[in-house]
Amino acid sequence: SFITAGPDGALWLTLNGANAIGHVTTDGGISMHPLPASGAGPVGIAAADNAIWFVEIGAGQVGRMDVGYAVTEFPLPDRAAKPHAIAAAPSGGCSPRVSSASMAATAARMAGASSLAAQNRL
Repeated sequence: SFITAGPDGALWLTLNGANAIGHVTTDGGISMHPLPASGAGPVGIAAADNAIWFVEIGAGQVGRMDVGYAVTEFPLPDRAAKPHAIAAAPSGGCSPRVSSASMAATAARMAGASSLAAQNRL
């Protein structure tokens, strides 16, 4: 499990075994938000674009949760890729050249490049 400061000033964390994202407010409020994908197993987490981004090692997906707890999941082309981490760029986005709207496409390209590199031993 990982933890990050969110756009709302609270702490957000992945709860791998509980298949959920946790939220801890500055006044001590604690909540847990189950993910839609069964067995998603969230691990890496980052805050960007007024949302929380995370990877689902068990489901082969990138997930996005807004501060209202709405979840969007973006399947990677290779669902067996087992993503472990995600990072926010210093500019505040998930990538210095990519908006949050195209994050799924970027993740898919990265997964494809990773698979190609492994096959070609680049």
